[in-house]
Amino acid sequence: MRSSTVNGGDVAAAAAAVELLKKANRKKPMPRVLVTGATGQQGGATVNALLAKGGFEIFALTRTPDSPKAKSLADKGVRVLKGDFTEPASLQAALRTSKASLVFLVTDFWAAAKQSFDVEVLHGVNMIDAVAAVDPSIFLLYTSVGDADMVPENVKHFRSKAKVEAHLAATLTRWSVLRPVSFLDNFDAPGQFNPLTEGTASGVTPPGLRMKYIATADIGKAAATVLAAPTKHMKAVHELATCEHTGPEIAAALSEASGTPCTYRASPPRIVQRFLLPDLYNMVSWFESDGGNYSADPAKGRALVGPTALGPKEWFAAKGQWADGRKFGEPAPPSSAVPKALVAAAVVAAVVAVVYARSK
Repeated sequence: MRSSTVNGGDVAAAAAAVELLKKANRKKPMPRVLVTGATGQQGGATVNALLAKGGFEIFALTRTPDSPKAKSLADKGVRVLKGDFTEPASLQAALRTSKASLVFLVTDFWAAAKQSFDVEVLHGVNMIDAVAAVDPSIFLLYTSVGDADMVPENVKHFRSKAKVEAHLAATLTRWSVLRPVSFLDNFDAPGQFNPLTEGTASGVTPPGLRMKYIATADIGKAAATVLAAPTKHMKAVHELATCEHTGPEIAAALSEASGTPCTYRASPPRIVQRFLLPDLYNMVSWFESDGGNYSADPAKGRALVGPTALGPKEWFAAKGQWADGRKFGEPAPPSSAVPKALVAAAVVAAVVAVVYARSK
């Protein structure tokens, strides 16, 4: 009877196969992402897109971790950390606590920086410098604004972001920039005195001017695409739009989505912009100038966002209601009928009051 033996080489091969199987079954640690502005539009959209994509451990940076918005993030499994752009030590602490390898940075000229060029720049610079101090190998994605460095110097909320971009490129080696154009979300922005009212789509540009747009939800999707493959997008600057329309085309999209005939209205009037909102006036003047307006290619933007990119009809349909909470198609209570002229006058008066108060 012949005895069987096991070759030493076979044993080694079997052991190697077992080790390979073990390695294959080990879960790779998920990349950690620190999202600034997570309780706002773009940061919140980025958190949602990262959650939908999966495969990330998400940390949210906010000044108010006890706020309802911050608590809603925690309910989704996001770890909320306290941090303030004006306190560099808090930014470094958040980076160290999160051990993030990826950072999403958004700055806000209008609210957080209170329309100050220098303050918005400081916010961006402080976050970039915090990354450099803690770990320069961190990949930082900054969301800026379309053609930030191409507009005249008097369009401050563009040029401030261009200055942040310049500091980013000079300070870090692992970065990318998104440059989104005008937001579809601005067609329903009660906080900016532009609620979506039945029968009207209001925008800041003249009706016949073709404008490029993107939904903030799609900015988040584009950000998630970049953060999922940072090496592919290293030092890339993405001009970001998904559609291009005139004012009447926007109104037609709202009419189709809502089932209510709608018209487009430019608001606030240019005279109001010029004397009370000069930065807005200067921006629209650039849009109207020869060679002005955004350079983004909507086809490239849709490719970066993915197949669920929204046009105005889809965006209005997803919203599904007017600013007063009524669903599209629901009749308005008789008592709520207010002449449109009175509404417009009230909006202008509110803008005047706010600008006056800020000038005190």
